Amino acid sequence: MFCERCGLPLLGTETFCPQCGTPLPTRKGEAELPAAEGAAREGLEATDSAVESGWRGSRRRSRQPAAAEPPEAEVVDVPLGPSAAEAPAVETSGPTPTPEAGTATQPTRLEAARQRLLRSGLIGPMGLGMLAGCLVFFIITLGVAGVYQGLRLRNMNQVEAAAEHYRLGLMHLEKGMYELAAAEFEYALRLRPDYPEAQQKLIEARSKASPVPSPTGSQSQSQPSTLLAEGRAAYERGAWEEAISKLEALRALDPAYEQSAVERLLVSAYTNSGLRLVNDGSMEEAIRRFTQALALQPDNPDAQLQLRLATLYQSGMSVWGVDWKKTLEDLSAVYALKPDYRDTAERLQRAYVEAGDAASSQSAWCDAVEYYKAALDLSSSPDVAAKRDEATQRCASPGGTPVPSGTFVGTFVGLEDNRQRTTDWSCVRGRVVDASGQGVPNVKVEISAFDWSSVHVTDGEGYYTFEFLANDGITFTVSLVDLPMQPVDVPAKFGWASVANFAQKP
Repeated sequence: MFCERCGLPLLGTETFCPQCGTPLPTRKGEAELPAAEGAAREGLEATDSAVESGWRGSRRRSRQPAAAEPPEAEVVDVPLGPSAAEAPAVETSGPTPTPEAGTATQPTRLEAARQRLLRSGLIGPMGLGMLAGCLVFFIITLGVAGVYQGLRLRNMNQVEAAAEHYRLGLMHLEKGMYELAAAEFEYALRLRPDYPEAQQKLIEARSKASPVPSPTGSQSQSQPSTLLAEGRAAYERGAWEEAISKLEALRALDPAYEQSAVERLLVSAYTNSGLRLVNDGSMEEAIRRFTQALALQPDNPDAQLQLRLATLYQSGMSVWGVDWKKTLEDLSAVYALKPDYRDTAERLQRAYVEAGDAASSQSAWCDAVEYYKAALDLSSSPDVAAKRDEATQRCASPGGTPVPSGTFVGTFVGLEDNRQRTTDWSCVRGRVVDASGQGVPNVKVEISAFDWSSVHVTDGEGYYTFEFLANDGITFTVSLVDLPMQPVDVPAKFGWASVANFAQKP
């Protein structure tokens, strides 16, 4: 028996061709000769033994195939499992059904390939190893993608910041502020070195800020090492402008030469030059020097502080006499950061006095009192104290006229939350004190509204209280009985205590 496709000699017991895998037809003898089943089986076993012994001879004889037979093919013994003779017998309770002639009952080629793959064991340990390798590769790929995305985002942020500083530099350049423009362009290049527009504008800003003739003679032959040595020497003797000139020339000649050391020297030189300009009163130039220092080292704390101080001082002085509120706000901020900064303490005290004078000229006596008090907190002055006392008297008088000495002047202090006790009634309380600030006992205090009034007497410390006032949203008048005084009006609100004090004017 031969394979119909490749011509391989067969034993007759195979289901598939061992060489090409072609499904083989079943034997018809068992179906056609049921009567001779036992004899045929015995003859078949004998024939199998003979065929097995004469296998090699059959192969030699097959070298000369008949004209109708397929071409010669080399036999490859591929064990696919136990032979039919070695297979364990299966007991059946009845006759084995025999397929009809011409009916295909064998597996398809795809099924045969699947069975061969299962027998080969490729989906065992080797398959698991391949799956694990793919999983590790996938995880590594995700990690690399995450790192790449983070670096990409950081680069985008730096590019946007560089563009913002470039835009600020263009604004300064248009306004003729060349040094500030150069500082912005330098900072943009620090964030994004490959920024040709910023490099071009930086050169333009530097050339306009300090035009330098073309280097000729000995200047054209200056070496970076020479410029660094000269700049360091000038720095050590405190010649800040000379040091800046040498170091800037070095950076223009060779920006990469001793970059770290040059930047440290320049930052310190810019800062010290700015401090000297502050002492000389050249605040705008000082601000420019501090800005240059921060362009090289944005996180330098000393340069940051000096720039803030100079900016606040310059801002406050620029509106002197025009906007006292802004002047006091800026100078107070400088005083809080550094009380001994230039003449800040003196300027701030003077600003408070002049702001008080301006308020007095507009009859804003109560505002004037606060300004004079703040001025006296900085420095005592008899003249300012007299202005404060006069403003205090006029503030206490409804008509703005001075209060006679010895008069108890009532003042509404404000509302205090009393809702933890009640929200169904209001309260008015306060204290009566003499010129020395001591409480005055046994003083009759009267409260009135419309045609209603009530009187309480102060205790040993000068305190009084009117509780259980059943009126909300009205105004009461509080006054003293049998004493020279100026009454005070206070609002009433349920759940709140209105505080009104009386103080004797000296």
